[in-house]
Amino acid sequence: TEIFKKYNSAVFMIYTTDGLGVFQGSGFFISENGVAVSNYHVFKGTAVGSEVIKLSDGRQCKISEVIAKSESEDYILFCSHTSIPSKE
Repeated sequence: TEIFKKYNSAVFMIYTTDGLGVFQGSGFFISENGVAVSNYHVFKGTAVGSEVIKLSDGRQCKISEVIAKSESEDYILFCSHTSIPSKE
């Protein structure tokens, strides 16, 4: 439970859409300034800018920039319009 208490603010839910259906996934922040990673398949074929990232504290944010992605390795690395509190 100590690990959960320390890092739960780094985990988020993400919702995307292709205009017909809504898709759900999860991800986690790898830096305090909003760099995050999630699974590429959650984003494949979806409308850019329609994603909603829901944080554990109830805040919502969007992707500001895709840094890297790989369909074959099923990851997407991106920046978001948020920051997470330091747990140091």
